[in-house]
Amino acid sequence: AEWDRRAAKAELVIIPFSVTRSQLPALLDGAGRKVILASGGARSGKSHLAVLWLVRRWLLRGRRRARFWLVGPSHAQAWDLLVKLLDGEAAPVTPPVLPRDREGRQVLAVRWPSSQRASELCIHMIDGSKIELRHGHSTHGANLKGANVVDMVIDEAAEVEHRETWHVLIGRLAGADGCAFAAT
Repeated sequence: AEWDRRAAKAELVIIPFSVTRSQLPALLDGAGRKVILASGGARSGKSHLAVLWLVRRWLLRGRRRARFWLVGPSHAQAWDLLVKLLDGEAAPVTPPVLPRDREGRQVLAVRWPSSQRASELCIHMIDGSKIELRHGHSTHGANLKGANVVDMVIDEAAEVEHRETWHVLIGRLAGADGCAFAAT
C-alpha cells in the first residue's frame, strides 16, 4: 500500500544519454575499476561523456549522504563541469545533462551554487546525494582530504600534476569501492 501511494505521486524523468558507439563502453564502465581514462582531441566529447558517466553512476549508486565529486585542475574548470550538468553549453548548443521540466526548472537537483565564489560548491540532489566541486591544484591534495567519495570525474586530468594529489583523489574512493573517470 505504501509503494502504491508513493508511486501515484511519482514523476517519470527521462534523462537522454546521447553517446557515440565508441563512447558507449566507457559510459557503461566503472564496476571493479579505480580509474577510467578517456583521452582525445579538443571538442571530442570527453568532458560531456564524463558528466554523463557521473549521472549514470549517481543513478546506480546515489543515496542519502552519498558524495560524488566533479574535479578540475582549478575551481573554474570544475565549475565548467557543473555548467554542463545543470545548464548545458551555448556553442555548440548542448542541453544540460540533468533534465528540466516544462517550465525550465531542474527536476533532479534541488539546490546548487549560484556562482564560483559561493561558500558551498555543492549540488544537492533529490535523493540526498551531493555532487561536490573540487580542484586538484594543491601540491599535496590537502583540500581533497576528508570523507569517502562514491565516484568522481577528474576533468583535464593531465593538468593534475602532483603525484600526492592523485594518491589522495584515488584514496577518497576506497571506502565506497568507487571509480574515477579521468578525461584529458
